[in-house]
Amino acid sequence: MLLPKTLNKFAKTFLLNSLLLAGCAQVPTSVPATSISYDGGAQDAGVLQLIAGGALVTPGFVARYDSLIGEYGKSFLPRLRADDGITKRSPSTFFIDNEHLADMSTMSALARQAKVVK
Repeated sequence: MLLPKTLNKFAKTFLLNSLLLAGCAQVPTSVPATSISYDGGAQDAGVLQLIAGGALVTPGFVARYDSLIGEYGKSFLPRLRADDGITKRSPSTFFIDNEHLADMSTMSALARQAKVVK
């Protein structure tokens, strides 16, 4: 059985558009970290030393961490708040626990991808 002329034209147009648009679909790729960021002139991303249970970090690291929490903290459960997981050790050294260090890594990856969390 032949399709009515208008339905046949619609089917051809739909098929042609589907084939054309299928080639336009792109899968987003992740942006890999290619180097460690500078913190106060040192290329250490503000991580001074990994120790049992976490890491010793600089005030610059804490400032970046809190800034990222402002942007992405609401996407975590429970929601992250400024200085979560941070303990001051001295005026220039802070401790961040492993859980929140991993959260920082996740937020840094989101920032590299320019992900906007609503």
